[in-house]
Amino acid sequence: MTRRSFFWNGMLLVCVVSLAGCSWLREADRMPTFRYSFETAWGKEGSGPGDFKGPMGLALDSAGHVYVADAENGRVQKFTGDGEFLAEWKGEAGENTRLQKPVDVAVSKDGTVYVADFDTDRIYRFAADGTLLKVWGQNGEAPGEFRSPSGLAVDSEGRVYVADFYNSRIQVFDPEGNFLYQMGGEGHGDGELYYPTDLAITDGQDAYIADAYNHRVQKLTLQGDFLDKFGSQGTELNQFEVPSGVAVDQWGNIHVADSGNHRVQLFSPSGELLDHWSLEDNQHPERNSPVRVAVQGESVYLTDWANHRIIKLRIVRSAK
Repeated sequence: MTRRSFFWNGMLLVCVVSLAGCSWLREADRMPTFRYSFETAWGKEGSGPGDFKGPMGLALDSAGHVYVADAENGRVQKFTGDGEFLAEWKGEAGENTRLQKPVDVAVSKDGTVYVADFDTDRIYRFAADGTLLKVWGQNGEAPGEFRSPSGLAVDSEGRVYVADFYNSRIQVFDPEGNFLYQMGGEGHGDGELYYPTDLAITDGQDAYIADAYNHRVQKLTLQGDFLDKFGSQGTELNQFEVPSGVAVDQWGNIHVADSGNHRVQLFSPSGELLDHWSLEDNQHPERNSPVRVAVQGESVYLTDWANHRIIKLRIVRSAK
């Protein structure tokens, strides 16, 4: 008998003799479970208020308003948490100030809204009332330049993180758009990226990155040091086909928009699969969707790019 088997056999014997001495077992029995429950959906294909053409990224502010990057309509739309249309932003008239193909949006804790435009290679900074404050970026590979920025996140200090898609990196800026540093770089190893599309920052100040064309999610420090990864290419649960969106909830669980498999998967902080929800009524199975996910409290929002709508799920938490 090995030392490891002796140890675990001994632990089992102790538990059989006295369950009262196995507090860790009782804690495991009390660990909550999490599952998705459908709540509502809104939107249809079109260009009117509340309509969409290829909705991509989305984010929530502290008041629970939902901001959606309505990519093919060249605008950001703002809604209540239940889908009531409130406003739309297109930027300002001009070559460098008008949104063309916004694909993601992020909101800082002070209400500032950042938008990534895939076609113009720029980041747009808006005030909470929709006033355009600043635009930065241009096409290129140098620091501060982009080749189709695809994802955004803002940390508690206001730093802006940009998933620079074709440059296979994450660039980090201060709130005014000044370049600070970058992480990642093209590759398939730990800490390397291959066409990243989105990222989420935890309360513990780590980053989960949708490493889309490596078909995995990576966890890095905010300085870019590798911590963990999970997922591989495939159609089974725990596998991904172009994971394009990621979000972290208040319990530290990770929500992944597994777009090529037409579902969202839910993982514990340790990477254990907790639940999944699939697009059973998908009208366009040839298109990857859902593409992004955002979470606030128990509410989970998905952008159903293929069907031009937003889906709202609820996290149901219960004791085992």
